[in-house]
Amino acid sequence: MGKDLKIGLLNELYGALLTARQYEAVKAYYDFDLSLGEIAENLGVTRQAVRDAIAKGEAALLAYEDKLGFLQKSQAVKTALRDAETQIGVDNDRARDGIRRAADSL
Repeated sequence: MGKDLKIGLLNELYGALLTARQYEAVKAYYDFDLSLGEIAENLGVTRQAVRDAIAKGEAALLAYEDKLGFLQKSQAVKTALRDAETQIGVDNDRARDGIRRAADSL
C-alpha cells in the first residue's frame, strides 16, 4: 500500500483525533489531491501553516496506528474473509455473498 493511500485510510480511521485544521489539511491533500497553495487559500492560512498541519497530522496518524493497529487488523480480517470466500468455492453462493459483504464493510 502506498503512503498516500495509507495516510488517507488512517485519516478515515483516526481523523477525529486530530485537530480540525490537521484533519481538513490531510483530507484535502491526500483525498482531493489539492496543492498546498489551494488548501491554504481554502483554509485562509499560509502554505507553511498547511505543510505544518499535514506533517503533524501524518505523524499523529502514524503514531495512532502504531499503538492501536486498527488499519492493520482490518486488512488482516479482509484477507482472511477473501481466503474463506475462495475456499468455499462456487457451491455456496449465499455464504460467499455474505463473506463478500462482510469484507466490503470493513
